[in-house]
Amino acid sequence: MSSTRRFDALDHLTGSQLSTLMMRYYAGEPVRVLLQEYGVQCGPGNLWRHFPAIPTGEQCPACGAALVERFSGRTGGSSRGQPVSRCTACRHREAHDCGCAYCVARREEYRQKAERQRRKAIAVFCADRWDYATRAISPEQLSARTAFALLCVVRSGGWLGPARVGALSNEHPRFAPFQLDFSNSIPLIVISSQLAAPSPDSPLEAFPDDTAGNLSWSQERVHWQLLMQDPPAFIYALEQIITKRTWPHGWIAELTDVWLELAIAECVEFCIVSAFKKGLPTPCDVALTALLKNLLLDYSVSQVFELLGASIDDAADFTERKYISQQRAESFMVGACQRRADLARAEGATIRGLPRDPMLGRTQASHVLHDVFFGHGEAGFFSAIPRA
Repeated sequence: MSSTRRFDALDHLTGSQLSTLMMRYYAGEPVRVLLQEYGVQCGPGNLWRHFPAIPTGEQCPACGAALVERFSGRTGGSSRGQPVSRCTACRHREAHDCGCAYCVARREEYRQKAERQRRKAIAVFCADRWDYATRAISPEQLSARTAFALLCVVRSGGWLGPARVGALSNEHPRFAPFQLDFSNSIPLIVISSQLAAPSPDSPLEAFPDDTAGNLSWSQERVHWQLLMQDPPAFIYALEQIITKRTWPHGWIAELTDVWLELAIAECVEFCIVSAFKKGLPTPCDVALTALLKNLLLDYSVSQVFELLGASIDDAADFTERKYISQQRAESFMVGACQRRADLARAEGATIRGLPRDPMLGRTQASHVLHDVFFGHGEAGFFSAIPRA
């Protein structure tokens, strides 16, 4: 075995002995036995440091000096340490995590190149899906639902520039209840109205690859490019209309519909969390939505929380005593909740209501609807939805 230099601790060994010693060391034999057998004077943990470097015949890409292979210590007792090519003059080593200035700069160059390529792909992706032309529109032309959705996006994302707001997932409070039909519809309304579109300059993680390896986008992570003329002035004018209650015709009825949809989403979220805590499944969407629409005819979200919570407790107790299936537990909970509500209506019983679950709290959608539009704040949580 050739080497570039020899170390005192191994100078007395022949080339054959040295090769055998190294083979036995990496085979996992006890180091102290090897030191004694070969008469090597060094600490057990330092034996591998005396193994000779092997010239590779290659030059260092950083400085041009010769590269040699140096063995590393074994790990786990029996694993073979693999030689690593190192420069004889500088700190470079042929490894993906080399920390020399040359490798750090090269990795950064590759990262920037990959980012530029990704940015180009994102720009094409966005241009194929959305129209970024500025739209001439006034706040008075918006529907109530569109105005609500736009303010939710702007207030949740926060201004990043004169025509750009941040991601819906960036700010506290959270954007909307975790009920996809409701939360997903808000940004889609803004997009379909051509008031905003996902910004190509969003963080790269806002445009991940899907399971098929194709570029996709995340509603929660993208930044939003506002498409109306002078967006800050537009939003200010919209807020003035809302504050002065000089609402266009039909807004009250439309916002009442939004109130019902938000209330259903909040109740669904509460039901999911409460049922999970009791080890129960969530009732099917059709049954639960029909139940909630019935309850919200007369009761506030707070009162529906109490009705749902009591019925989930009943279902959990019934499941434990009767050993019924999960599917029966779902239908039992829905039926028990409806019966509670019907009895309370018939007897004129008072449903005191429950506070919000600390795990959930108010959402930006709730603040925009009840604080900004209706102006009654959290009273919207404790009040029944007014009937038309």
